[in-house]
Amino acid sequence: MEFEPNELERYIGSLPAESVWRPVRDHAGKLLRRGGGKFPDILPETLHGVELTGRSIVDLGCNLGAYSLLAAQGGAARVLGVDIDPAVVAGCRLLALDYGLTNTEFRVADFLKEDLKETFGLGMLIDFIGRSVVAKGKLHACLKAVAQVSRSELLFTLRPEYNSQNDLGCDHDSLSAFYPPGFLRHGRVQVLEYAAEILKQDWEISVDCPGRFREHNLKTRVRAFRKSNSDSK
Repeated sequence: MEFEPNELERYIGSLPAESVWRPVRDHAGKLLRRGGGKFPDILPETLHGVELTGRSIVDLGCNLGAYSLLAAQGGAARVLGVDIDPAVVAGCRLLALDYGLTNTEFRVADFLKEDLKETFGLGMLIDFIGRSVVAKGKLHACLKAVAQVSRSELLFTLRPEYNSQNDLGCDHDSLSAFYPPGFLRHGRVQVLEYAAEILKQDWEISVDCPGRFREHNLKTRVRAFRKSNSDSK
């Protein structure tokens, strides 16, 4: 399938700012949009250290497919990117064409409500868990959703904690409807601890949290490996 010169750049440029969460680049590395969303965190544009070769990978809440494209370029056998926004998914498909990728597809779906009806060796949920997810009590549902479609490994990002008032605009009583008291301490929601609690029965957690991320409470990368023997591909 062909598309007109500059069609990709025009389309990506036409998307509203709140729809572009990550930097968007074409196949030659040209920056098409800086991205940032409402509350940007520093996340590396890399999947360094994650085994990709020959694997089936799902990228939930993929936005414009930055990490889906990285996985596909890194040797994945198949990558499925999922996002709720049809305009964003259309942009992902244009980007995949521009990159010349044949091992990537993108689907419009609400992964919190819809059954994908398949599983993958690696499930990714990158730059999705943020203030809104935590404040609305959707963290548990997000992690259960990615775990349900992942046979072997999870890769997700989150901030270790949020200040209830300053970051989330929530009081203790409203958050206590979603989180047990042990995860609401000193006016803060312990997001990483709560995520580990949710997953601990079936998954071994590994946190990649460099000092500067911990010091400034930025989003960090969390990997989880299923305890039972399973198909890693």
